[in-house]
Amino acid sequence: MILILIGPRGSGKSKVGARLASKLQVAFVDLDTQIEHLASKSIAAIFTDEGERSFRLIEARVLKSLSLSGPTILATGGGVILAAENRKKLQALGKVIWLQANPKELVRRLAGSDERPALTPLSPLDEARLLAEKRHKLYEETAELKVDTNDKSEEVVCNELEQLWNTVQSDNLR
Repeated sequence: MILILIGPRGSGKSKVGARLASKLQVAFVDLDTQIEHLASKSIAAIFTDEGERSFRLIEARVLKSLSLSGPTILATGGGVILAAENRKKLQALGKVIWLQANPKELVRRLAGSDERPALTPLSPLDEARLLAEKRHKLYEETAELKVDTNDKSEEVVCNELEQLWNTVQSDNLR
């Protein structure tokens, strides 16, 4: 089974995904890491040097070429759901779970991080609100399940995802 984590940046996809994969002793793939490897530069550098459009093209190419075998946790970037082709690919790959968090929580989690480039000239909170509004329908359309991560530790979210994993595994055996 492949469990795919989608959601806005700061929702915990990479950190919780890696933790869950370790706990379950399954493979972990971080789409952003794959993009950085292909581009030979950081996500921030891609945005700075080439712009968001170029990044989204690379992201789509990496996702399309992804071949996963065996039990895997896949963490995606927050904007992967912007392209219809990406949404279809994610749904075809496995069980898609939307990690949700409100804009204030996302900004709190990302405070002090310069790894993630600003996508707008807005303040971090206003940008988080704008992206949440713009992307809500796309996350909703793509995900089969939702997990609220607000005010929860990585460990708590990881435990919730582990329960989902076990439930899905049991359902697949029936």
